[in-house]
Amino acid sequence: MLLTWCFAGNAVAGNPFKGKPLYERHCAECHADGGTTKMENASNFKQAKGLMVPDAQLLMTIRAGKGMMSGYQGLLKDEEILDIIAYLRTLF
Repeated sequence: MLLTWCFAGNAVAGNPFKGKPLYERHCAECHADGGTTKMENASNFKQAKGLMVPDAQLLMTIRAGKGMMSGYQGLLKDEEILDIIAYLRTLF
């Protein structure tokens, strides 16, 4: 299981080039194309504050959802979520 690799301390890198179209399809409606926020309380990824956690923690948050954001478990594979996270890290 991919999450096991993340918690075991092994490097599991996502691909930001694959993550960009996934972000645009699944995330940009609330977080905007460039990572700024469109909705109140949505993370602004131009400000690195929301990204100052390990990939495994972001993966779990995206899987489960947070606040008004629905979870993406079952909609996106862990590899796709890690690709989105890799793309997010290019925005700031």
